[in-house]
Amino acid sequence: MRKFLFIILLSFASTVNAQQLQFPREAINFTIDSVHFTVDGYYYFKNPTNQVLNVPISYPFPNGSSVVDSAWLFNCSHLKAQAFTMGKMDMSFGVSVLPNDSAIYRIGYRERHDGKTAHYILTTTKFWNNPLSDASYSLFVPSYLHVLSFSYQPDKSLKQKNGMLYLFHKKQFMPKEDFIVSFERRRLAE
Repeated sequence: MRKFLFIILLSFASTVNAQQLQFPREAINFTIDSVHFTVDGYYYFKNPTNQVLNVPISYPFPNGSSVVDSAWLFNCSHLKAQAFTMGKMDMSFGVSVLPNDSAIYRIGYRERHDGKTAHYILTTTKFWNNPLSDASYSLFVPSYLHVLSFSYQPDKSLKQKNGMLYLFHKKQFMPKEDFIVSFERRRLAE
């Protein structure tokens, strides 16, 4: 299955390189609750050419789409929802960027987690052949859950009324691993 996804991503990378679409930035909010892991992000695409770029995008899910119960796609540049197709391991859609311009897409999904880990794929950044010049992530964890480990340590932790907010900020970021959080339910005091 991973081999199949790699082939899709490799062909996707070839298409992107040929058309010169750039992916310089992302800002993503993650939320974990008792059942779901939610991803809600802003993805920035840049067209440095003198022609309109229309590029097919494959947005992979770490656990396949069978655990995804909702997904959304909004073209912020055109202020409208955009159609997409759900596959077994991804959602696919087209990105269109005018010459020498940029476009912002809001992409999100909600999936059932296993009660122990939340996983977001970051390592596909390498298929763009450039690091993210700016990457910002936030993770909200409610007070009834306790984080055991992060694949990337947060830059800041803020105690909230009903949980913890973890903030991550990276410059020139070429991820070597995915964003993975291990957690457990807090034990109630007797």
